[in-house]
Amino acid sequence: MSKLNGRSTSVAGSSFITSTNTSSSEAEGTRQLILAECRYQMVMYDRGVSCLEAALEAGVDHPIAHFALGYCRYVCAEQTYSAVDASTGEPIVVDARGYRGALLEAVSAFERGLSGGELDSQIYWWIGTCLERAGFSNAARNAFREARDERRRCRRVPGRGDRAGVGG
Repeated sequence: MSKLNGRSTSVAGSSFITSTNTSSSEAEGTRQLILAECRYQMVMYDRGVSCLEAALEAGVDHPIAHFALGYCRYVCAEQTYSAVDASTGEPIVVDARGYRGALLEAVSAFERGLSGGELDSQIYWWIGTCLERAGFSNAARNAFREARDERRRCRRVPGRGDRAGVGG
């Protein structure tokens, strides 16, 4: 906590943001994105999911918002449906059906972030990771292949990805 004009403020000013009265959906979407970032930084992924869903409902439609929602859903799936085996130190799934369902929700969010842009290769990688953990190995391989192909495509287009294709 810090003091601002004699008032206590919480981490990243989230209490101020929460109390801000907005009427436009754009302002509400922005407010929810800021709250989602606060929740992410505070390792409150479940609350981040709620904020990101609210931002998307308010009209935010940017690939990074969908990517963030997919990532937060993935982390929530890991936290909610898996545990660490005390004897081996390896993660184990404690509820296979819930875990699979939560991972597929993450995949849906990631897929909505695909836009033909530079982020697509990373999104495909996360889709592959979720599908692999959910037990869909063939679909995961296809997603990883898409990630690789997208990464190569970005490198061939000047001004995207690395600087391949620029100059000589």
